[in-house]
Amino acid sequence: MKGLCFALSILVFIVAQAYAADPVYLDFTAVREIDVTQAPCARSKPFSDAEVLSQISPIGQDEELVDAEINGVHFSHEKPALIELFKKLTTADRAEFQHRAFALKCAKVLCAVQKIFGPQVGPRMLFMLAEFGFNSSPMAFPRDVADRPTQMLKLRELDDVLLSLSDLPKGMMLKHGSNQVLIRAKAAGVADATIELFNGWSEYNSPTRRHVLMHELGHVFGENGVHSSPEWRDIEATGYVSYYAKTAFYEDFAETFAAYRYRPALLLEMSKEKYAFMRDRVFSGIEYTQPEQ
Repeated sequence: MKGLCFALSILVFIVAQAYAADPVYLDFTAVREIDVTQAPCARSKPFSDAEVLSQISPIGQDEELVDAEINGVHFSHEKPALIELFKKLTTADRAEFQHRAFALKCAKVLCAVQKIFGPQVGPRMLFMLAEFGFNSSPMAFPRDVADRPTQMLKLRELDDVLLSLSDLPKGMMLKHGSNQVLIRAKAAGVADATIELFNGWSEYNSPTRRHVLMHELGHVFGENGVHSSPEWRDIEATGYVSYYAKTAFYEDFAETFAAYRYRPALLLEMSKEKYAFMRDRVFSGIEYTQPEQ
């Protein structure tokens, strides 16, 4: 607790210094609710059950069907790609946690995930892992990096996660791994870059949840060496989209990442160099520009 209080005190001091040193008014974070709700090329409604199932259906469609037993479930004439996804969702990442054996009469993966995780949540978890490479299963990741127990994302929370992930170019996050962590942990705070979503995140409304997750996705992208590259560090001082961006170069990257997706006009105004970096090095030339609201 003392360490947390000290860290918060340091952050408040840094932000206060930034306010004192720069007369230009900036919000603490770059993205507002209206920026998310009016963002171009973004879904306005969550994926429906039918849409989720339609996304799962083509997975492994050209594969030869096989029989397999995974964690006690006997699959018959199932697609290998779906079986591999099920294995990732139900197999613990740490050796000290035994793999659970399920007593299920399911010959198909979709049936199994619906019975284990829920009729609506299960298919969404399967879809998220296949389409975006993120695994939200507490069976796969029973403890977080601080050794706290993890828990299931609720349906509406998972819907907001999927909305945020779908705001990025197709396949963008899969480049960073096909079994990345995105879990819910019962703890104080909002979120971190591992990616863990805490109590504070759950208490936000949908647009704010999407913004917070987009910021954390920026960390995931940046931590692959991009945010510490000479090209990024050379343009760091060309302009900032928020006061939080001024607290560290990696927060600058994450804030800029979120601004590029949800508030590009602000980013263009504050730093054309960073806008060009995001466009060319991160978003593969895709732009989301619109008049500032």
